[in-house]
Amino acid sequence: MKFFASLAIGFAMVSQTALAGTYQGSYRGYIKGGGRNSVTTFTSQGGKMIGSYYMTEVQSTGSIAKLKMKDNVLTGVWHDEFGEGPVRFEFNSALDQFFGCWAPKKAKLKNCYGQNEWSGKRSQEEK
Repeated sequence: MKFFASLAIGFAMVSQTALAGTYQGSYRGYIKGGGRNSVTTFTSQGGKMIGSYYMTEVQSTGSIAKLKMKDNVLTGVWHDEFGEGPVRFEFNSALDQFFGCWAPKKAKLKNCYGQNEWSGKRSQEEK
């Protein structure tokens, strides 16, 4: 039984590591809700994928935690000085651009239509 548990944990770690090489990097874009230009960055830290963002117009930073990728859709939880809540990023097949959205803490995000937009395109220096 321990063998299967170890195998499952090892597979999850390999999957996260494989993902890190695909969408990891910085994306320049826009976060709706005050016209905020932004830089969103995804990195691997301690075997986990994490995100951060900087909103240039208000000079504010935030974090993105609990990241999970399925079929080029990355979901997680954003947090900054203005609040927190769910976030959803839908990447193109090249994983160099995303269209996404964010919502307040108790909202559910099944898709991004009609939600607060969050978009990004991989920075040229990242390609």
